[in-house]
Amino acid sequence: MSSTCLFCKIAKREIPSHVVHDDEDSFAFMDIRPIRPGHVLVIPKQHIDHFSDLPEAAATKVLMIAQRLAKAIRSNLKPPRVGLLVGGFAVPHAHLHVVPMHDGHDLTSQNYAKVVDGKVAYDIANIPPAPPEALAEMAARLKNQA
Repeated sequence: MSSTCLFCKIAKREIPSHVVHDDEDSFAFMDIRPIRPGHVLVIPKQHIDHFSDLPEAAATKVLMIAQRLAKAIRSNLKPPRVGLLVGGFAVPHAHLHVVPMHDGHDLTSQNYAKVVDGKVAYDIANIPPAPPEALAEMAARLKNQA
């Protein structure tokens, strides 16, 4: 794990998070700026920037945890869909977003984008932070189901 990476610090519990899954190789926690309530991030504990650079076993593990969380989200929150997204611009550590979807644009840039000086600008600040108590309650609902 990198000593300066935000997600590495979260996985080492140096930075508080609302944990949904924790094992030797992977970690899942509630996104503090959720696209929708129930938005979870799944990461390998090994610090690797690009998802495509993960060893096959690590990628498989992250996807397996994401699938289990998607089932937990469907069971608990009953969204029409649960989407998976590999991004990586905000934090340079491989991660997978597991997002309850209520709209076809929930996983598109529409939630992050605005037009500034005629250009599309992306800013995660457009998504308001979730209250810590809401994240704790959601983590408790989903925990141990992945």
